[in-house]
Amino acid sequence: MTDFIPPLKNRETDELIEIALLNCDSWQSEAVNQAKVELLKRGITEEQQKEIIIKWDSYKSKKEAEYKKQLEINATKSYSLWEMFGIFILAPLILVRKFDISIGYSLSVLKEENYKIKYRQRLILLVSGILFWILLFRTLI
Repeated sequence: MTDFIPPLKNRETDELIEIALLNCDSWQSEAVNQAKVELLKRGITEEQQKEIIIKWDSYKSKKEAEYKKQLEINATKSYSLWEMFGIFILAPLILVRKFDISIGYSLSVLKEENYKIKYRQRLILLVSGILFWILLFRTLI
């Protein structure tokens, strides 16, 4: 019998249910069998295990719905005038990551989190801010 670290008998019931029923592909068959035996020793019936999995699925569905709703809300958010001014003026520092207190998220995070308006605004502000500083220094030199 293989000893797992930490031993399966020391693990939480939820983790044992996950090993026994949900992660069959990622665990050795011996670990799955040991988890099932340990659950029986603890008096957790298959019906109780299924109820717990149904609760997990319900919770997961609820969280996914909340996340989708948040993505929809994110699509319509935009920067305030002060934030836009800050991004414009600090564009070179933001792009070279020398500005520790960055204003908002990076472009990749904005795109990933579905901030469509903020993504477009930030891109335009960064490009125009860089052009502004280039033109300013060219005229001064």
